[in-house]
Amino acid sequence: MRAKLERDFDRFKRELPRDFPAHVRETYRIDLTARYLGELVRHPIGKGSGQLSLNPGQLEDDAAAGLAFVVLKTVIAEDETGARAMAAWAIHETRMTVERRPAGAGREGWTVTWKGRGWDRAFTDYLALVRVGRDLTRAGRLLVVPSVKYHLPRLAEPFREVEYRYTTAQLA
Repeated sequence: MRAKLERDFDRFKRELPRDFPAHVRETYRIDLTARYLGELVRHPIGKGSGQLSLNPGQLEDDAAAGLAFVVLKTVIAEDETGARAMAAWAIHETRMTVERRPAGAGREGWTVTWKGRGWDRAFTDYLALVRVGRDLTRAGRLLVVPSVKYHLPRLAEPFREVEYRYTTAQLA
């Protein structure tokens, strides 16, 4: 087994074979498929939410490249009027702060804090992107899943159920 892995590592270190799930299945007898919400996921290689999952062209490129799934850029939940409790997260420019901090056993570590990283365009634009993703999913080309940041209440603060209900219903 180790010899096979080393051979494949050298052989595929720059690029995987086009149908690498078949290669893994035939060579190692491992089935990489899974199911998510009833949809087939052909293998575990996909893309998480971020700057590279916010337009139809990126989704088409991902499908053509053979990715199994994409999680869309995170949309910020809103109510029927467009009000969003987490609106501060919907800024165009994401800001990241990296700071040193003490880690376990007195070692020095790092922490990363993000300010804003959600969808900063109209919710209707996000819904249009979700529809493009659904078409790709239904065609069996790419599983596309939306991502939502809902209101996260503090301990004594009530949950904003209207945002949850409205956003979830629109995405369904």
